[in-house]
Amino acid sequence: AAIGQSRFDRQSLKTAIFQTGWTRFDQLARKKRHGEAAELARELLRVFPEHDELNGVVRRETLAMHLNAAEENQRQQLFQKAVQELDQALRFASDDQVRCQVLLRRVAVLRDWARNCSERDAAVKHLDEAWKDAEKVLAIAPDPGLVRRVRAQIALERGRLFRTEQPPLRAVDEFLRALREDPSAASARQELAEIESEFSALGGNYFQEAQQKENSEAEADQVNRTYRRAIEALGVAVRAAEGLSGPERLARHRFLRGLARSRLAPPDCEGAVEDLESFLKLTEPEGARRPPDKRASPSDKERPSAGASPFRALAYSRLAWILATCHNDAVRDGQKAVEYAREACQLLQPLFDARPDDETAFTNYVNAQKALAAAYAESGDFDRAVKVTRFLLALLEENSLEWKQQRALLELYQQSKPLREGQEP
Repeated sequence: AAIGQSRFDRQSLKTAIFQTGWTRFDQLARKKRHGEAAELARELLRVFPEHDELNGVVRRETLAMHLNAAEENQRQQLFQKAVQELDQALRFASDDQVRCQVLLRRVAVLRDWARNCSERDAAVKHLDEAWKDAEKVLAIAPDPGLVRRVRAQIALERGRLFRTEQPPLRAVDEFLRALREDPSAASARQELAEIESEFSALGGNYFQEAQQKENSEAEADQVNRTYRRAIEALGVAVRAAEGLSGPERLARHRFLRGLARSRLAPPDCEGAVEDLESFLKLTEPEGARRPPDKRASPSDKERPSAGASPFRALAYSRLAWILATCHNDAVRDGQKAVEYAREACQLLQPLFDARPDDETAFTNYVNAQKALAAAYAESGDFDRAVKVTRFLLALLEENSLEWKQQRALLELYQQSKPLREGQEP
C-alpha cells in the first residue's frame, strides 16, 4: 500500500523488509529456535533471490545454524535429529569442499549412533549409511587419504559387530576391507591376527581328531563331519591370514586344509588341488623362484627358504595321488601327477635312506611311490606302473595287509587299468 501511494522508494522498502527479516532471523538463531529460523531464511531466499551477496550470507548462516544444531543434538545423543539437521545443512552447502565437510560430520554422527545402538542390525544399518556418505566424499574429496582412513574405521567397527558370528567370515572380510583402505590400520591387523590364531588352532584340533577317528575305524560319517569342521575353521584362518604379512601362516593353513579336503569321502578333489598347489607356490624354495611379477604384493614375493621340504614332499605326494585317481575326469591329469610324484620321491629319498627304520619316513616314502605308480597308470605308462609296484612289494612285509593291497594293484596295472578313487587300499 505504501509503495502504491509512492510514499516510499520501492528499493528502500525492500531493503528495510530484508533487514527486518535478517534481524528476526538472527534473533531466532541466537535463541536456537532453529526450525523457525530456517523457515524464515528460506522465505528470504525466495523473496530476495537477486541479492547475491546477501543470499550468500543467509546461506552461510543457515548452514552454520544447522551444523550447530546437529552438534548439540549429537551431544545429547539425539542422533536422528542430528542427522536431520545435517541433511538440511547439505541443502545450503555452497561448494564441494563444504559438502565434504558436512558429509564427514554426518559420517561421524552415524558412527556415534551405531556405537550407542543396543541392536546389532540397527548399528550395521547406520554404518552402512556412513560408508555410503564416505563414498560420496571420496568422489569429490580434496584429501582422499583422510577419507580412506575414515572408511577403514567404519569397516573396523562393522567387523567388530560381526566378530561374534560363527564362523566370523563377515568380520574377517570387514577387517580386510579396513586394511585395503588403510594399510597402516593396526587395530584391523590385530583383529585378524587374533582370529587367525584362534581358528588355526581349532582347525588343527579338528584335523587331529578326524585322523584319530580314521585310525580307530570310526564311522565314515563321523570322520567326514570332523574333517568338514576342520575345513571350515581352516577356511577362516586362510581368509584372515591373507591380510597378515608373510606367507608362512597362509601356507600352513592351505596345506592342512588341502589334506583335509583330500580325506573326505568322497574327496573334494578340486579344493584339495587348489589348496596344495597354493601351498607349493607359497613355499617355493629360493633358487626355484620365477621372475618377479610386477603385479605381486610384497607378501607374495616373500618365500620361506627353509624347513618346508618335508611338507612340500607330502603336498607333492598327495597332489599326485589326487590327480591320478580322482573320480572327476576334469581334475585328473596324468602327466602332472607323474611330475608331482617324482618330485615327492626325490625329496623323500634322502630321508628314507638316512632313516630306513623310521616309521614316518618309511610311510611317507611308500605313499609317494604308490602315487607314482598310480600316476604312471593314469598317464598310460603301465609298464612303469608295474615296475614301481613291484619295487613296493619288495619294500613291504610279505603277506601284510598293505602288501596284499599292492599285490591287487599290480594285477590291476598288469591289466592296463588305472586306479580310481574308491579302489584306494
